[in-house]
Amino acid sequence: QKTLAMLSFFHLYTSILSKPSGCTISVSSQIPTGAGLGSSAAYASCLVGALLVLSGQVSANSLLATTDEATRRPAIELVNSWTYISEIIMHGTPSGIDNTTCTFGGVISIKDGSIKTLGRCCLQIMLVNTKEPRSTKSMVAGVKDKLNKYPHIINPLMNSMDALAEEALKILHTLRDVEDKINAFNNQIEGNTKETPCSQEAAELYEKLGELMNMNHSLLGALGVSHPTLEKVVQVALRFGLHAKLTGAGGGGFAIVLVPRQTKTASVRLCMDALKELDCQVWMVDLGVFGLCLQRCT
Repeated sequence: QKTLAMLSFFHLYTSILSKPSGCTISVSSQIPTGAGLGSSAAYASCLVGALLVLSGQVSANSLLATTDEATRRPAIELVNSWTYISEIIMHGTPSGIDNTTCTFGGVISIKDGSIKTLGRCCLQIMLVNTKEPRSTKSMVAGVKDKLNKYPHIINPLMNSMDALAEEALKILHTLRDVEDKINAFNNQIEGNTKETPCSQEAAELYEKLGELMNMNHSLLGALGVSHPTLEKVVQVALRFGLHAKLTGAGGGGFAIVLVPRQTKTASVRLCMDALKELDCQVWMVDLGVFGLCLQRCT
């Protein structure tokens, strides 16, 4: 993995910079590498963005978070295309969704090879590391074996997961609009802590999204890609009124727990403590947020 990361670095460095010059590049990460969380795409997108600015192919201003979308987009698209090349070096045949997510940010949908960016929709989750080793290759092989043995059973499961994802996208679109209204209402009334007219609607949307997560997890379990520890994570979340599902390849690895806006802080803390008692690592993470951006050091 380190060898591939270095190979990717030198390919990007020598390809993007027409006249390679000396520079110091420091990389740090708050998430585990090689865990199916898109760390390789995050690494590459940051590296590409820095090299493109250094080479003069894009301006530093075009990658600032404060820059308007129309100005940012050409630079971001160029970063994305180079990042995808890095993903090919790292993974062989990537879907393209990791690099697109890292560069554009927000919510991304992929279907039949077509990738769509859906804009930002901030969701808070607990990212849970079960510490159980997983093998993407064995998980994929297991699903293929079941599909070959029971096509009339597995295909309907796949179709259900597709319908579930489409429904989740609709909810995310609606939730984004409702959250915008709530934020606008709160901004108008400084210090407002009461429920807004849209608070109940948001709560209902979060509940539906959570139910879809649990259904998705159950369908994945039927495909044989869950794990006893992942099942425990889901049950712990339900104990505190929250919804969870596995993420990544399954068979161990990571799970996510949805934390709706209205969740009480005490419930979140108790749930995190209970998950840690399972010897899991837990992080609070925001999803659907801003993509790649350049920050000026002061």
